[in-house]
Amino acid sequence: MNQSLKYIDIDKSSVPYEFDIQIAGTTYKFNINYNMQHDFFTVDLYLKSTGAALVFGEKVVYGRLLFGAYVDFINNRFSIVTRTPNHPKAMIFARDLSDNEKRVTFDNMGNSVLLYVVTEDEFNGQI
Repeated sequence: MNQSLKYIDIDKSSVPYEFDIQIAGTTYKFNINYNMQHDFFTVDLYLKSTGAALVFGEKVVYGRLLFGAYVDFINNRFSIVTRTPNHPKAMIFARDLSDNEKRVTFDNMGNSVLLYVVTEDEFNGQI
């Protein structure tokens, strides 16, 4: 993976909090929550234009794509497949690019583990 990947900066000192973010041309609202008892983060996802709730309480798991997205190879290019047309057309995942971490925790989120965002065009090298 490339060190110049875009990532979402998670402000742990503000959790729980919400923010708007544009991904692949669409604006979403993310709600970031933290479960102190079990040391994990969750994300709620809303479509900003309508306020429609798309996902509630998705756990941020190290290395797993958020929101049910997956990658397929169609017509000689990689395609990001999502649950619905309203879900972000991007791979969003928590990862430590040095591979020293194995899970997302309060201590490593935003330090060694970042929440990366890779759009379909970026994944195919078109940006």
